[in-house]
This record gives sequence, C-alpha cells and structure tokens, in this order.
Amino acid sequence: METDILKKYSDLIFKVADKNKEHVIALLDHQLNFLLANENALNLLTKTQEELLGKRFLDVFPSLASSKSYGHLLEALDGNEVKQARSRGSITRDGAIFESSYFPLKDDGVVEGVISVTRIVYFPSS
Repeated sequence: METDILKKYSDLIFKVADKNKEHVIALLDHQLNFLLANENALNLLTKTQEELLGKRFLDVFPSLASSKSYGHLLEALDGNEVKQARSRGSITRDGAIFESSYFPLKDDGVVEGVISVTRIVYFPSS
C-alpha cells in the first residue's frame, strides 16, 4: 500500500519538495504511518529514517495525541486542507513556533494519505 501511494503521488511529492526546499515535509498514509520524511524533517525531529518510516505518528510521538498538530492531521484525513496552522513545538526545541499546512491525498474522493509541509516561524535564540 505505501509503495502504491509513493508511486501514485510521486510527481506531486516531488513538486511539493522542490517548491519547499527549506521546509519540513512528511508524507503519511491513511493510518498516519510515516511513508516519507525529507532531511529537514529528520533533522528537526532528531530522528533517523529507520526510527520514523513505517511507524505510526502517535507511536513515534505519543505526547502529541491531544495536540493541535495531531488534530490538523485528523482534519486532513477527513478530506479537508488545513493551511498555515500555527503551533508551538513540544517535540522539538522549546519555544519554536511552526506554521504547517496539511493536504489530503485523494483518489475519487477517498483520502489515501496526507502531505504535511511545515516551516519554522519563530525560533528563540539559545
């Protein structure tokens, strides 16, 4: 299934990644398993590909179960785009503010996954 999503949406994924080179980009399937994470995502989340890919979002980040970010992912799974949603980082560096957009990947109205595109809006100096 995950390979199908990557193949099916590879052009779109490439366009999103190319347009947003400085952003954190992740692709999750309809069960919120990580299928793809760019280098920026791995660096920000301090995870390796092995620690992230194929794992369910809440298994990797259980503390986010009641977070805005998780709520936005669920909203995208319901088929709604969430654009420029702001949140304060709780799994990364304290005090950082992120702006994220979540785009459902639909085929004939059925959501097959979500692309998350995030940028750091405010990063406090150490």
